[in-house]
Amino acid sequence: MYGSEIWYKVTALINRKVLSLQRNALRNITKTYKTVSTSAIQVLVGIPPLDLTLKFHKEKFKLMKLKTDILINDELLTANSVNVPPPRDPPWQEPRIFWNIEHSNVHMINESNYNFYTDGSETEGKTGCGIVLFRGGEEIKSLSIRLNDLYRGLCY
Repeated sequence: MYGSEIWYKVTALINRKVLSLQRNALRNITKTYKTVSTSAIQVLVGIPPLDLTLKFHKEKFKLMKLKTDILINDELLTANSVNVPPPRDPPWQEPRIFWNIEHSNVHMINESNYNFYTDGSETEGKTGCGIVLFRGGEEIKSLSIRLNDLYRGLCY
């Protein structure tokens, strides 16, 4: 949950409200009866209790971001002894693949004669997209790009 590192406190009232929110969501997902217990639904779906997840994220935030020592199961974890991986770049900051018709040595005189076809696909664990430019039924330019996931292929 967004910002839970800041607002979450381990109190019975907050835990009841958080578990109630999770119960409603899980009941809608699994279509179970009202009489089924929350813990049974959590086991069926394979989702841990939300209060434990929030507590985990709060402790992780304290350890990695605030650099404070935490106590877990009577064992002290010091912030200096934990290896923190470098932050990943957000997807929108990854290098873009530019494909511009002006840089492809194709001179477009009348754009209505040109047809672009694009497709993204995934086969045998490999993902990519393709772009083809036709002029009057004749293929002028084609390009295929290897991508990380199918979503990116469909976006191109």
